[in-house]
Amino acid sequence: MKIYLDLEFLEDFLLANDDSDRYSRLKRLLCSTESPAEIFVNFDFEEAYKDPEKRVLFRQIANKLPLSDSEIIEKANNSAFHECATPHLFFMNSDKLSVDVFGCFSLKSQELEKADLLVYPEKYRVDGSRKNWSFISSCKLPCNSLILTDNYLFSNDETYENIFSILVALMPQKLSIDFDLTLIGFDAKKSFKSIKEQSDKILSQLKTHFSYNINLTIVREDHHGRYINTNYTRFQSEKGFGLFKNSKIKPSDETTIEYSSVTEFGRQTSVYEIRKKELEKCKSICRTERTSDKVIGTRKNRLLQ
Repeated sequence: MKIYLDLEFLEDFLLANDDSDRYSRLKRLLCSTESPAEIFVNFDFEEAYKDPEKRVLFRQIANKLPLSDSEIIEKANNSAFHECATPHLFFMNSDKLSVDVFGCFSLKSQELEKADLLVYPEKYRVDGSRKNWSFISSCKLPCNSLILTDNYLFSNDETYENIFSILVALMPQKLSIDFDLTLIGFDAKKSFKSIKEQSDKILSQLKTHFSYNINLTIVREDHHGRYINTNYTRFQSEKGFGLFKNSKIKPSDETTIEYSSVTEFGRQTSVYEIRKKELEKCKSICRTERTSDKVIGTRKNRLLQ
């Protein structure tokens, strides 16, 4: 995970007289040596650190050994920069930055409330008060890729109402690059429709809602982890995601879904490292050769690069 900062953001942030919990969490993300984030700045940090006035401020972040790259904005405004698995977060005040169109998160020092979804995990009860997965849109962050794993997804979601409501809740409305979508799972105890029929139906439904191109891959392979991973977020469901039928959920299927972002970390673990291991398993599954009835699509997903 890489966080890019410009001088204006960093000075505003470190000078802020802010005693909020949000600010404390963001500062820990940027300054703590326990943080999984690599820090990059668009100015010569070593040179700036020689200035006694700036040193007082920058000492707070110096332990993270920020790397300098004066061309960050120019690189980030090019779509090729985002063809990778590494989460990029841009904490910059510059108006020259334009990364939203690539499904990336950006933050200015005057709008720190936008970072709440980065620094606060959530738990939601999935019960009879819900009709679909639209409620997870409250945890929506920018993205250009998504991987959903659930062994029983297709056998439990025959009409794709769960898949569609999840994707509509989390996928961006606008994107200037392709969206990579991968679905992994296989309930061998139940017969399936043809994999091509599944793919065609899902893409047909998504095209009614999104105008950009979607690279859909479906892999039929055992995967009992029930997760949704996007560029910045991770969702985990105890009972999977194929829970709603005709906008209703059985009492026996009620469960709790947990949300966290890749920036969350504790004393010994981090969501980012846990997610990396989960994605390594997905990468292995997607790269394994298999017959045409068990895989369809490009098998391309930035999160698996």
